[in-house]
Amino acid sequence: ALYELTNVKFTERIADAAKQTKVKRLVFVSSIGVIGSDSKSERYTETTVPCPQNLYAKSKWEAEKILHDVQRTGELEVVIVRPVLVYGEEVKANFLNLMTAIYKGWPLPFGSLTNKRSFLYIGNFVSALATCSTHAAAAGQTYHISDGEPILITTLLKKIGEVMGRKTRLFPIPTKCLVWFGIVIGQRQRVSSITNNLVVDSSRITKELGWLPNYTSEEGIYNTVKWFQNKSSDL
Repeated sequence: ALYELTNVKFTERIADAAKQTKVKRLVFVSSIGVIGSDSKSERYTETTVPCPQNLYAKSKWEAEKILHDVQRTGELEVVIVRPVLVYGEEVKANFLNLMTAIYKGWPLPFGSLTNKRSFLYIGNFVSALATCSTHAAAAGQTYHISDGEPILITTLLKKIGEVMGRKTRLFPIPTKCLVWFGIVIGQRQRVSSITNNLVVDSSRITKELGWLPNYTSEEGIYNTVKWFQNKSSDL
């Protein structure tokens, strides 16, 4: 009910208010979860058939459909963006937990993982939103946004450790065992967000709007880790 209220009803009200006050364009931040949570060996594109796997993603998809109807009326330009996991200063959830574990020297059971995921640094996200809000060709379009090439989870963890000056302690546990453990402790979705492939093709926004990431993934990871270390200097 909360997702329905926040992501669907509230979005609909904002669109109505925008039309009434003659706002020209609305840029809606959806989620790559609208497409799914495991791209397997493929890359999600804007033409991939949506298949949301949880209530949050389903509510975002419902909001997208409402905004598509609004766009068709011609009363308001709508641009939909589907970011992948956003990291950077003030990051929370899994990304923050992983940095904390590496900082404290905890062993992590991810040494056997071979999956890749796309990420999005907050600085790149902001510049993409700015482009979508002003570029004439963006009206009525949907864009996937990422830093560019995906990264192996194990490579990400090692890079975090390198920037911290800490050893990343990875030990191998089969992926199936990790997934099973996640189910047992009621954290299947959280574990899947680490073990699944989730790779997007974000080339469309570059081809159509000329947008390119302002920061490389290496710069994004560096900035994020340095923020974390400043925040955690008292640990």
